[in-house]
Amino acid sequence: MRRLISSIFMLALLAIVLFNSWQVASLRREVADLREHVGSGSSESASLSVLDKARKHADQAKEYMAKGDLKRAKSELDESVGLMQQAGRNAGESYKDKIEKTQKTLDDTRSGIERLIKKFEKQPDKSKGG
Repeated sequence: MRRLISSIFMLALLAIVLFNSWQVASLRREVADLREHVGSGSSESASLSVLDKARKHADQAKEYMAKGDLKRAKSELDESVGLMQQAGRNAGESYKDKIEKTQKTLDDTRSGIERLIKKFEKQPDKSKGG
């Protein structure tokens, strides 16, 4: 009788150990998935930081355009577009469409500034009597 109780106890103990091993393995997989998810989140937050820098350069370009300093405006827009491209490479799928649309707008604006610069460079300076 003691041997039967001892055997049942050992089987129960073995079952508990196996169940705990399965739980530990399951938790390890879950932790790995969470780490991967958190890692992709940090990539997205880095992209948001880059986007913020790009926005600041675009705002600076707008100020230069308002002052008539088209060369500086173009330079700031070039910097903004470069940062947008960097953010687009690092961003998750949820942000890529928004970044691409904004990047297209910045490219169009940059092209407009380049046309204005060329137009002003071709015009003779009227203050010199030309």
